[in-house]
Amino acid sequence: MQFGAIVPSMPDVVLRRIFDSLTYKELCRFEFDFLSGVLRRSRLYIRKLSCDLRFLANLDQLKCDRERNRRYWSNVEEVWLVISKLNEQITDKFLAIESDLFLNLSELTVQIHQLTSQADNADRVLSAIISRFPSVFINMELHAITCDEIYYQLHAFSPTKLNKLKLVCVAYEPSKISLTRIARNLKQSHIDIRNFTLRDWCIECDPNEPLFHNAINTFRISSCNIDSVDKLASALQKTVQVAELEERNHDDRLHNDNQKREKMDRCDSLENFIERLEVAGQCIFHGLDYLNDKAHIEFEYRIHSRLPSLEIDCSDIYYYD
Repeated sequence: MQFGAIVPSMPDVVLRRIFDSLTYKELCRFEFDFLSGVLRRSRLYIRKLSCDLRFLANLDQLKCDRERNRRYWSNVEEVWLVISKLNEQITDKFLAIESDLFLNLSELTVQIHQLTSQADNADRVLSAIISRFPSVFINMELHAITCDEIYYQLHAFSPTKLNKLKLVCVAYEPSKISLTRIARNLKQSHIDIRNFTLRDWCIECDPNEPLFHNAINTFRISSCNIDSVDKLASALQKTVQVAELEERNHDDRLHNDNQKREKMDRCDSLENFIERLEVAGQCIFHGLDYLNDKAHIEFEYRIHSRLPSLEIDCSDIYYYD
């Protein structure tokens, strides 16, 4: 190969010229050797890992000189796992190698992209990780075009506790999604969540049904269209009312002093069944459009008229000029 003048301080230019002269097969071999080298040199020093599920499923194809009884990622504690394409083969390969991947996994964020037809396989992957690390904190992101994809996946997942559930609409225009339907699916699937985020949806809800069946730390609405502020306020109020009613029914069955102390602890927490509501990004409050960039102030007022103790943060909201 003959090149013109090459500036030594620009290795990217040199590599680009080298790679341009290689075939696709040779480039694939280069990538294989590169990934193998990275894995050999750095796998024991990595604490946080972001990767695709297919990478982990095919990890045994890389040459990393791993000892027989040692995990691939012995010191990794946090993983961001992207699942974008999934089938039976990839799932089975991951489950076969899963026991050799991590030693002390403390936090897992799983980001799932439009996998309606493979929701059962995604559940198999998640269940295997939770079974091996029962105390792991799970954050889940579901990216979908329509609300039906979200409903189906929530219905397919096994009972679990999520530190955070984030639902993201990836359609060009915000699709409608029912908070009431989500609440039903979560309750039917026995999925408890501590933090809940909606992004880029058009939000609807039934004002006479609760939005959550377990206590929520933060409910975040990001860049969404809120179909009816009054219905949302009523649904939030209904959520707390149902929780209080269920608590009173439970209290009627308490008998001894220990149970009474447990009752007092739960009553204190009921006041903050939903601790915090955050509204951020480019949100549209239908019915309050005439207020322009003051719409969020009226939104706060209407929510507080139903739930005075609820903490509301609209500091990150913005409007188009």
